[in-house]
Amino acid sequence: KLSEVQVKIWFQNRRAKWKRVKAGNANSKTGEPSRNPKIVVPIPVHVSRFAIRSQHQQLEQARP
Repeated sequence: KLSEVQVKIWFQNRRAKWKRVKAGNANSKTGEPSRNPKIVVPIPVHVSRFAIRSQHQQLEQARP
């Protein structure tokens, strides 16, 4: 299940990509390079406490 924040970020990224593509198509017709910088927004991933705990245990067991 995605959180409300994750859904908002997904839609924000989708709109930004659509605008970049649209601007890229317009600039390719005029021959001008795109002036819009790319914005990368990380999408948070839900990690359960169990997964974190098991990773921690694996690291502890791997130590000599």
